[in-house]
Amino acid sequence: MDAIKINGQLRTDLSKQANNALRSNGMIPAVVYGGTETMHIAVSAREMRPLIYTPEFKKALIDINGTSYECIIQDSQFSVVDDELIHIDFLQLSEGKAVVVDIPVKFVGTSKGVRAGGKLIPRLRKLKVSALPSAMRPYLEVNVDDLDLGKHIRVRDLNFDGISIVTAAANPIVSALVTRQLKQAEAEAKAKK
Repeated sequence: MDAIKINGQLRTDLSKQANNALRSNGMIPAVVYGGTETMHIAVSAREMRPLIYTPEFKKALIDINGTSYECIIQDSQFSVVDDELIHIDFLQLSEGKAVVVDIPVKFVGTSKGVRAGGKLIPRLRKLKVSALPSAMRPYLEVNVDDLDLGKHIRVRDLNFDGISIVTAAANPIVSALVTRQLKQAEAEAKAKK
C-alpha cells in the first residue's frame, strides 16, 4: 500500500495564538503518538489533501527532521464555521502491532438480483478491522456477483487474509432489493393469469 509523503516541522509553542498563526500560514497543527514519544508538529494543509479527501484508506509517511514515521490518521478536526481542517492526530505504526482502523468497502461485479431487475443497496461504507500495518489495504473488495434478489451479504460472510473484522458479524453490508417496478410487474403478471 502506498503512503503519502508529508513534511512535518516540530513545534514547541502549543498556545492557541501559535496554532492560529500556523493555520493562517497554510499549516495545520498535528500530534504524532503511539511511538516512543509524542511529537507536536505542523504539516502543510496542501500536503494533507490527498490523505484527507480520498475515498480510500491511506498511510502517511511523515518526515520530521530527516526521520520518517509511518502513520495513519487517528482523528481529524474541522472548523464548524468554514469546514477547514484545523487539527490532526496521527498514530505511529509499529510492525508486529495490530491497530483498529476503518477501511472502506468497494463492491465489484454485478449481482444476480440487479440483473433480475432489483436494486443494489449498500448498507455499510466502511468496516472496522484489526490488522498489522503490512496487511492494511486502501479498500476491502466485496464481490456481489452471487447476490440474489432479497438477499444480503453480511459481515460474517467475508474473509480477508491478515485482517480481523471487528464490525458486528450480523450486520448486512449490501442487499439486493426488489424494486417497486418489479413488484408491480409481478402483480400485473399474476392478475393476467
